Amino acid sequence: MGKRSKLDFERTPTDLFLKLDGIVIAKRGQPGSAHAKSWIPLEPGYEVIDAQDGDILVRCSAVRVH
Repeated sequence: MGKRSKLDFERTPTDLFLKLDGIVIAKRGQPGSAHAKSWIPLEPGYEVIDAQDGDILVRCSAVRVH
């Protein structure tokens, strides 16, 4: 059985971040912006989606960074 990942939120006075195993992978879009109600990826290869049931889906694709 593999290691289970830890998902956390970090809130600042102006932003909400999503952390996976201690690494900030996404930022919540600001209300009224083009990214409102969505997650903006901050790390290559990650996609964060709000699921219908209120859960958060995190997808990770293998990427090469040069």
